[in-house]
Amino acid sequence: CVNFRNDNGESPLWTASQNGHQSIVSLLITFGADVNLQEKVTGSSPLYIGSQYGHCQVVERLIEAGANVDLQRISGESPIYVASRNGHHHLVKSLIAAQASVDLLRNTGQSPLYIACQNGQRKVVKLLIKGGADVDLRRQTAQADVNLREAVNGCSPVYIASQNGHYQIVDALINAQADVNQKSNNDRSPLYIAAQNDHHGVLEVLLKCACLDRSLHELQLALNRAREFGSARAAEVLDRTIR
Repeated sequence: CVNFRNDNGESPLWTASQNGHQSIVSLLITFGADVNLQEKVTGSSPLYIGSQYGHCQVVERLIEAGANVDLQRISGESPIYVASRNGHHHLVKSLIAAQASVDLLRNTGQSPLYIACQNGQRKVVKLLIKGGADVDLRRQTAQADVNLREAVNGCSPVYIASQNGHYQIVDALINAQADVNQKSNNDRSPLYIAAQNDHHGVLEVLLKCACLDRSLHELQLALNRAREFGSARAAEVLDRTIR
């Protein structure tokens, strides 16, 4: 049977998609393979696993055959989420063209744009913005770990990019009218977290933004945090700005 699954719940189409065998994928589809048959352990579909490994021709063939572009696995990750996370910008472009939801969240609250910002996937970020992604969609998780919830809840794409020092992504988000003053649930701003982590390049980009809250209170908070963490370059930038 073309839809037989092994002990791990993997169908022939799933395995061919994982390994990038486009000709086999086409053959299996021709013989009636279920393009949405999910693997039993993680719930990943052929389209998901093809997207994870960056197999462009496989993904395009599955989309052509009617694969559900928004079919999530157990963790809530969609094909466009995993493609965004891994920086497969060509696949992200194909999935957006196929009307994939650009704001579909993982169970732990991250959007495709959020994870791309976190991982520094600049080309993906630009495609998602162009595709209509919500640039201010903040992460919210209901995970049992209280410390994790407090650390990540309310973090925006600008915040996570600032935290990780991706100044070019911060700039792209600003150009897309992202809110640079949006704070996390624990009341930390992008400016504050960039100062903490000594990302002076991010600070320079944020400080050039006309919409940034440049009040003495916010600048002093960031400067104090930079000094607390020994972030010398960030402290220098902020001290120069205040003076």
